[in-house]
Amino acid sequence: MAEIAPIRTFEDEEALAWLKTQPGGRINLAPAELGQRFGWTPQRTGRRLKAWKKARLITKRGNTVTVAIEARQKAAFKDVAVDRQRLNRASEIRSSVTPVKAAPIIPSVTPSTGVDIAAYIAAIGLASVAALFSVRGMVQMFPGTPLLIVAMASMMEASKLIAAGWLAKRWRTTAWVWRLVLVALVVGLALINATGVYAQLVAAHVGGAWRGDVCY
Repeated sequence: MAEIAPIRTFEDEEALAWLKTQPGGRINLAPAELGQRFGWTPQRTGRRLKAWKKARLITKRGNTVTVAIEARQKAAFKDVAVDRQRLNRASEIRSSVTPVKAAPIIPSVTPSTGVDIAAYIAAIGLASVAALFSVRGMVQMFPGTPLLIVAMASMMEASKLIAAGWLAKRWRTTAWVWRLVLVALVVGLALINATGVYAQLVAAHVGGAWRGDVCY
């Protein structure tokens, strides 16, 4: 049989615990071989076996060493008690720790003032007037089908406002490619809007001058 060299020398409690882990708490080895597993000398092995037998921790018949049932029961009860103490200690630690309650985050709400309301009214009014001028200017530029021009220009104005609002709200979560596409579309619609406004202003200017010439 090949000799077994232990990693380290066992203490008495560790050696007895190792015997308890064997099947049925029993092992059949000569004292010298058993001592090799524990890293003990044969003299120490013989003394410890005699002491354990005298303390009724083991029974020994020839080379068969059996851990006493009472000792195994005590070991089991000890393990249960240790686990229970560990759980009780953990529960005591949890109960003794006062949970830190995070202070409620109160958002800084700026009260709606007259300036805010005036800003919203001004923005809506400017967008509405610009849309009206743009639609009328498109009709002045393309007088052949006024209803279709009104429908197209109105849809373009609504699309411009919706796209600008959507992009402003989701700017950080939108991919840069779609940012560029939507910005280009909004800029293009704004240019068309400006063209329609300019056409309406030019038509008004030319129309006024023409009426003045006719009067004179």
